Amino acid sequence: MFGEIFGLSRDFRKILSIRQYNNDVENQKLGAMGEGIAKKYLQGRYYKTLFQNLRLGKLEIDLVVQDPNGVVVIVEVKTIKKGSPFHKAQDNYTNQKRRNIQRAAQKFLGLYPHYISQAGIRIDLITIELTQENSGPKAFLAHHQNI
Repeated sequence: MFGEIFGLSRDFRKILSIRQYNNDVENQKLGAMGEGIAKKYLQGRYYKTLFQNLRLGKLEIDLVVQDPNGVVVIVEVKTIKKGSPFHKAQDNYTNQKRRNIQRAAQKFLGLYPHYISQAGIRIDLITIELTQENSGPKAFLAHHQNI
């Protein structure tokens, strides 16, 4: 009997592991979709893309762009599927995430000092909320500058 219970427990762990994997894959797809939307949005406003999904050790920068005035902008993109009127995409931009972005920005500038210009550098947050409406999917985007 203990073996049966243990066997069920192991199967249950496998199911949870598969669910977690599926959630991770779904989140990666959602994040990639949001980054694509943000990139198109910025390009439509004459921003030049310098890097996308830049890995800096354990840190990552979603987008590094240059605005029309020459300012280098490090962009964090937060995307959610809108399911609750109380949860906003910017709620996922936590203090820990803010510190990580700041550390990534410092590391970026250390590795790529030629991107430091007189025009300056800033960190922006783009939030995207995806909804499904009768007319099809919609994306609501907000661009928070110099966060």
